[in-house]
Amino acid sequence: MHYLVLGATGALGQNICREALSMGHIITALVRTPSKFAQDISNHKSLILKTGDVLDITVVSSLFSGTTFDAVLIALGGGGIMARDYVRSIGTRNVIQAMEDKGIYTSVNTLGGPRLIICSTMGASESKEWIPSFIYWMLKHPIADTDEQEKLVKTSKIPYVIARPTGLTNQPKDGNVRETYPGPVPTNTVTRCDVANWMLKQVESNLNLGKAIGLCKPA
Repeated sequence: MHYLVLGATGALGQNICREALSMGHIITALVRTPSKFAQDISNHKSLILKTGDVLDITVVSSLFSGTTFDAVLIALGGGGIMARDYVRSIGTRNVIQAMEDKGIYTSVNTLGGPRLIICSTMGASESKEWIPSFIYWMLKHPIADTDEQEKLVKTSKIPYVIARPTGLTNQPKDGNVRETYPGPVPTNTVTRCDVANWMLKQVESNLNLGKAIGLCKPA
């Protein structure tokens, strides 16, 4: 399969790329700074590197010219917990606009059509009530961005799955992830490796289409 990954040089994005490449998939990654990639990813024969800014609709639209992706995986991050930026929402809006402008959402394959797999966060939208109030206050700026990101995804014409992980860690993958829908999560951490693996599994499953799934390690 051929996946487009946005936010590919971030901590989660690199895990998505590494996991997908190890499975034999092809990855197209749009990045601003290619040097941020780990060498094992940047040197991989199945990585197609595109340099550009996800905030530029012309750049994003060009990615879909003459190329068919089986899924678009979005792991965009912002400038930190105190930053008032909208990288996640604007980047996601550009992807949706590009896909809808080109009619990509009407394509049908054995999985039901191209889809978006988005990494949001626990605390976004209606899950606000499931995190401590002081955590919500600390993360209010990035959560505001993911709130808008989720709204854009949910109102688009494109089949989607939203991942809402709790606190992300760099522990090794163990495949032990608990899904919660729609209720609260029982623990406050999950590994980036496991979230990346979970997101990739959604491409070949209709189970969570149209849902926002909380992810954490089991209690």
